[in-house]
Amino acid sequence: MRVFTVARTMWNALRSPELIKDATTEVATAMFAVAVLVLSAASTIAALVEEGNPVLVAQSNALTYSSGIATDGQQGVDLSLPQRQITGVLGGALLVTIVSSVALAAVFWVLVRFMTDAPVTFGMALTTVSATALIGVVDVAVSVLLHSVTSTLRVGLHLGVLVDPVDHPAVFSWLQRLSLMSLWQYLAIGIGLSTWGGLHRRFGIVTGGIVWVVVGAVMGGIALVTWVVNLASR
Repeated sequence: MRVFTVARTMWNALRSPELIKDATTEVATAMFAVAVLVLSAASTIAALVEEGNPVLVAQSNALTYSSGIATDGQQGVDLSLPQRQITGVLGGALLVTIVSSVALAAVFWVLVRFMTDAPVTFGMALTTVSATALIGVVDVAVSVLLHSVTSTLRVGLHLGVLVDPVDHPAVFSWLQRLSLMSLWQYLAIGIGLSTWGGLHRRFGIVTGGIVWVVVGAVMGGIALVTWVVNLASR
């Protein structure tokens, strides 16, 4: 029964976010688990598809090294086997999805309580964020299609089209997050959480927009620090 509730809630997040409130916090764990699995699977498939294009691989490596994800300890790990490649990509996708979902839920929970004083809980915020997983899947699908057709990570529904990912990897990583899809997701989360707290959807639109700007500004600060560090190390 919970599987049907989770599926219905995720569908509602796509077409009418204010209906997310029909779910209960009792399905928060199930919703979070399904969201993590769905997003991680989509990200893993996308990464494996793009590995077949040398140009996309080179650009992805530039972004990875600029962010400092690769470490010396990883250089001794043999990832030549297909099984290890899939395991490595899936493991990374799971970690990123879990951390980002929990962090985003915490940000929305705090800001909605602060700005509206609505009686929302962290469980409600986590359920709402998890319910928007299908928006993330749509984002991944569109990105993979555009990358595969154009053979560049630069093309997409984001501000990353303004810079080259190889020449300016840190700035591109930041601008790539400022996308129409991320704005859609943040607005859906804001509407779903605000209406769940008994407020009108317009409060959700304002809240979602503010969170999108705040998160973008924070990521911009991180990108600036990364750029300065990389510039100093040259």
